[in-house]
Amino acid sequence: MAGPRAQLRGALHAIETASIDEIRNLQLTRLRAVANQVYERVAHYRQKFAAAGVHPDDLQDFSDLARFPFTTKADLRSEYPFGMFAVPREEVVRVHASSGTTGKPTVVFMINSGPLAINYVAENVPAVLEGFYLGEETGTAAADVLFGDYNPGGKLTVSFPRS
Repeated sequence: MAGPRAQLRGALHAIETASIDEIRNLQLTRLRAVANQVYERVAHYRQKFAAAGVHPDDLQDFSDLARFPFTTKADLRSEYPFGMFAVPREEVVRVHASSGTTGKPTVVFMINSGPLAINYVAENVPAVLEGFYLGEETGTAAADVLFGDYNPGGKLTVSFPRS
Protein backbone atom coordinates (compact mmCIF):
# COMPACT_ATOMS: atom_id res chain seq x y z
CA MET A 1 0.00 0.00 0.00
CA ALA A 2 1.36 3.38 -1.00
CA GLY A 3 1.95 6.02 1.67
CA PRO A 4 0.29 9.48 1.70
CA ARG A 5 3.14 11.12 -0.22
CA ALA A 6 2.98 8.55 -3.01
CA GLN A 7 -0.80 8.93 -3.19
CA LEU A 8 -0.47 12.72 -3.38
CA ARG A 9 2.20 12.46 -6.06
CA GLY A 10 -0.14 10.33 -8.15
CA ALA A 11 -2.88 12.99 -7.92
CA LEU A 12 -0.64 15.80 -9.17
CA HIS A 13 -0.07 16.77 -12.78
CA ALA A 14 3.29 15.70 -14.16
CA ILE A 15 4.63 19.26 -14.27
CA GLU A 16 3.98 19.68 -10.55
CA THR A 17 6.53 16.97 -9.79
CA ALA A 18 8.90 17.68 -12.69
CA SER A 19 12.62 18.11 -12.22
CA ILE A 20 14.22 21.49 -12.82
CA ASP A 21 15.56 20.21 -16.15
CA GLU A 22 12.06 19.12 -17.23
CA ILE A 23 10.66 22.52 -16.27
CA ARG A 24 13.38 24.39 -18.16
CA ASN A 25 12.82 22.18 -21.21
CA LEU A 26 9.09 22.94 -21.13
CA GLN A 27 9.76 26.67 -20.72
CA LEU A 28 12.19 26.69 -23.66
CA THR A 29 9.77 24.70 -25.82
CA ARG A 30 6.97 27.17 -25.10
CA LEU A 31 9.25 30.17 -25.61
CA ARG A 32 10.30 28.83 -29.01
CA ALA A 33 6.63 28.33 -29.94
CA VAL A 34 5.83 31.95 -29.02
CA ALA A 35 8.85 33.26 -30.93
CA ASN A 36 7.78 31.30 -34.01
CA GLN A 37 4.16 32.40 -33.73
CA VAL A 38 4.92 36.11 -33.48
CA TYR A 39 7.52 35.87 -36.25
CA GLU A 40 5.07 34.16 -38.60
CA ARG A 41 2.01 36.25 -37.75
CA VAL A 42 3.15 39.74 -36.69
CA ALA A 43 4.97 41.97 -39.18
CA HIS A 44 6.32 44.16 -36.37
CA TYR A 45 8.21 41.23 -34.83
CA ARG A 46 9.54 40.01 -38.19
CA GLN A 47 10.99 43.50 -38.71
CA LYS A 48 12.44 43.70 -35.18
CA PHE A 49 13.96 40.22 -35.44
CA ALA A 50 15.47 41.09 -38.84
CA ALA A 51 16.91 44.36 -37.50
CA ALA A 52 18.51 42.42 -34.63
CA GLY A 53 19.81 39.77 -37.07
CA VAL A 54 17.93 36.90 -35.41
CA HIS A 55 15.37 34.30 -36.41
CA PRO A 56 13.23 32.14 -34.09
CA ASP A 57 15.37 29.14 -35.07
CA ASP A 58 18.32 30.90 -33.39
CA LEU A 59 16.69 30.36 -30.00
CA GLN A 60 18.45 27.18 -28.89
CA ASP A 61 18.84 27.90 -25.17
CA PHE A 62 18.05 30.66 -22.71
CA SER A 63 21.40 32.40 -23.24
CA ASP A 64 20.28 33.15 -26.82
CA LEU A 65 17.58 35.50 -25.47
CA ALA A 66 20.22 38.22 -25.09
CA ARG A 67 20.31 38.53 -28.90
CA PHE A 68 16.54 38.98 -29.27
CA PRO A 69 14.89 42.41 -29.18
CA PHE A 70 12.68 43.47 -26.30
CA THR A 71 9.20 44.85 -26.84
CA THR A 72 9.25 48.46 -25.71
CA LYS A 73 6.53 50.86 -24.70
CA ALA A 74 7.21 52.73 -27.95
CA ASP A 75 6.54 49.49 -29.87
CA LEU A 76 3.24 49.02 -28.09
CA ARG A 77 2.22 52.62 -28.78
CA SER A 78 3.21 52.51 -32.45
CA GLU A 79 1.20 49.33 -33.05
CA TYR A 80 -1.80 50.27 -30.86
CA PRO A 81 -4.42 48.96 -30.76
CA PHE A 82 -4.32 45.89 -33.02
CA GLY A 83 -0.92 45.82 -34.73
CA MET A 84 0.58 43.10 -32.55
CA PHE A 85 -2.27 40.61 -32.60
CA ALA A 86 -0.90 37.17 -33.44
CA VAL A 87 -4.39 35.71 -33.89
CA PRO A 88 -7.38 36.91 -35.91
CA ARG A 89 -9.49 39.50 -34.07
CA GLU A 90 -12.43 37.12 -33.79
CA GLU A 91 -10.23 34.85 -31.67
CA VAL A 92 -9.29 37.61 -29.21
CA VAL A 93 -11.01 36.96 -25.91
CA ARG A 94 -10.05 40.06 -23.92
CA VAL A 95 -8.27 43.36 -24.54
CA HIS A 96 -6.66 45.33 -21.73
CA ALA A 97 -5.42 48.88 -22.08
CA SER A 98 -3.07 50.67 -19.73
CA SER A 99 -1.36 54.01 -19.72
CA GLY A 100 1.46 52.64 -17.61
CA THR A 101 2.93 55.29 -15.36
CA THR A 102 3.50 58.13 -17.78
CA GLY A 103 1.38 57.53 -20.87
CA LYS A 104 -2.08 58.81 -21.64
CA PRO A 105 -4.94 56.34 -21.31
CA THR A 106 -6.90 55.76 -24.48
CA VAL A 107 -9.98 53.83 -23.35
CA VAL A 108 -11.44 53.06 -19.95
CA PHE A 109 -13.96 50.24 -19.70
CA MET A 110 -15.81 50.51 -16.40
CA ILE A 111 -17.98 47.73 -15.05
CA ASN A 112 -19.86 48.66 -11.92
CA SER A 113 -23.30 48.60 -10.34
CA GLY A 114 -23.97 52.33 -10.23
CA PRO A 115 -22.58 55.73 -11.11
CA LEU A 116 -19.13 56.59 -9.82
CA ALA A 117 -17.31 59.87 -9.35
CA ILE A 118 -15.00 59.77 -12.37
CA ASN A 119 -13.39 63.21 -12.35
CA TYR A 120 -9.93 61.99 -13.34
CA VAL A 121 -11.31 59.76 -16.08
CA ALA A 122 -13.55 62.51 -17.47
CA GLU A 123 -10.66 64.98 -17.61
CA ASN A 124 -7.94 62.66 -18.93
CA VAL A 125 -9.45 59.91 -21.04
CA PRO A 126 -10.91 60.49 -24.50
CA ALA A 127 -13.23 57.46 -24.44
CA VAL A 128 -15.24 55.72 -21.73
CA LEU A 129 -17.23 52.52 -22.18
CA GLU A 130 -19.58 51.93 -19.25
CA GLY A 131 -21.46 48.80 -18.33
CA PHE A 132 -23.92 48.16 -15.52
CA TYR A 133 -25.01 44.69 -14.38
CA LEU A 134 -23.49 42.96 -17.37
CA GLY A 135 -24.25 39.36 -18.27
CA GLU A 136 -22.57 36.47 -20.05
CA GLU A 137 -22.07 38.32 -23.32
CA THR A 138 -20.06 41.14 -21.69
CA GLY A 139 -16.79 40.21 -23.37
CA THR A 140 -18.33 39.86 -26.81
CA ALA A 141 -20.31 43.09 -26.53
CA ALA A 142 -17.36 45.10 -25.22
CA ALA A 143 -15.07 43.72 -27.93
CA ASP A 144 -17.62 44.66 -30.62
CA VAL A 145 -17.62 48.25 -29.36
CA LEU A 146 -13.84 48.49 -28.82
CA PHE A 147 -13.07 47.00 -32.24
CA GLY A 148 -15.55 49.36 -33.92
CA ASP A 149 -17.88 46.58 -35.07
CA TYR A 150 -20.75 48.22 -33.19
CA ASN A 151 -21.30 51.89 -32.45
CA PRO A 152 -23.53 52.30 -29.41
CA GLY A 153 -25.78 55.32 -29.69
CA GLY A 154 -28.19 57.06 -27.42
CA LYS A 155 -28.14 59.41 -24.54
CA LEU A 156 -26.44 58.94 -21.24
CA THR A 157 -29.19 57.74 -18.94
CA VAL A 158 -27.30 58.25 -15.69
CA SER A 159 -25.46 61.14 -14.12
CA PHE A 160 -21.90 60.82 -12.88
CA PRO A 161 -21.29 62.89 -9.75
CA ARG A 162 -18.25 65.08 -9.30
CA SER A 163 -16.47 64.55 -6.04
